[in-house]
Amino acid sequence: MDLFFTNPNNEIQKHIDDFNLKYLKLLTLVFGLVEVGYFFLSFTAYFDCPEQLEYRLLFGINAFVCLFFYFSVNLFYYRNDKKALWVEKIQAIIIISVTVCTILISSLDFRYGSDSIFYCTIVLAITTLTLQSPFQAALYHFISGTFFLIFFFNYKGIVDYGYVFKFVGFMLLCFASGLAKYKLFVDRTKSQIELMNLSEDFRQSSLKDTLTGSKNRRALLQDSYLFCQENCFFLFTDIDHFKNVNDSYGHQNGDLVITYYANKLSEIFGEEHVYRFGGDEFMVVYPSMDKDAADNSLVLLKNALSNVIFDKESHSFSVSGGYLFARLGSDNLTIKIKDILRKLDHALYEVKNNGRGYFLQA
Repeated sequence: MDLFFTNPNNEIQKHIDDFNLKYLKLLTLVFGLVEVGYFFLSFTAYFDCPEQLEYRLLFGINAFVCLFFYFSVNLFYYRNDKKALWVEKIQAIIIISVTVCTILISSLDFRYGSDSIFYCTIVLAITTLTLQSPFQAALYHFISGTFFLIFFFNYKGIVDYGYVFKFVGFMLLCFASGLAKYKLFVDRTKSQIELMNLSEDFRQSSLKDTLTGSKNRRALLQDSYLFCQENCFFLFTDIDHFKNVNDSYGHQNGDLVITYYANKLSEIFGEEHVYRFGGDEFMVVYPSMDKDAADNSLVLLKNALSNVIFDKESHSFSVSGGYLFARLGSDNLTIKIKDILRKLDHALYEVKNNGRGYFLQA
């Protein structure tokens, strides 16, 4: 029962649609060329029969529909996603058209002693190379098989139960193999998507600081490609006398102060612009921030640690930093970031040597 009730989500269904489009393109090209061949063959003595016109019409319709689909996909589907919707809808029409024409052609063949090889070959090709959901597969086999048998026995004049038994067995085999392939594809795709999501989760976690949740230095190098063409506000800051916090109040409270400062930086500048470099050192990169906005933000930041509560008491700490405005450009980003860090670190060092508690432009 689990095999029958496989239910893919939208993401998996997109993979199924892409898979079907790929192989349906191949099928329609092969079918179209074969039908063109039979169309021209119908003008020879091989088709010297009263139904010659019907044969030509069916071969012609099938060839046109298949080749139209094939070339339309090549021209439109991969060039403009907005035109992709009609392609996905028309796939069902293609399968129905090919199946109907095949049933009619096979029915004509019965008059001249041919068996159902042509029909079985087409159905097998469709069910083997494309992916149909359990409901779609059951509906396809039931409707096509029913109409096939009706036409078959109409031309034969009698109901051959032995043939019905063999035919139903063949259809069930096609249905089961197609269904097994469908479930295998869904399960495999689901595993691949889960693995990709897990890899993305690991990648994202590797770009974040585990204590504060802020981005880390590695994330800065990656994000630099996003803001390299903009004039950015760069700030390098830390907490004054932070070693005394750890020595006097313990590392647990020290971590609390660091986390508190990270949250304040995120409140003022936005968490997507804050990077923890280690210890109590943070860097802020804010694209397109002007001098007035930067000055206002630094005033807020200067008072960020004026009231930190731990051990049931209020504590006040000061912060220092160096800042500058610069545009990285797209060349040698790693070198340019290191150069900016060197300038900011020098400015921060100068602040430390001149009393701390303020921000200096590098």
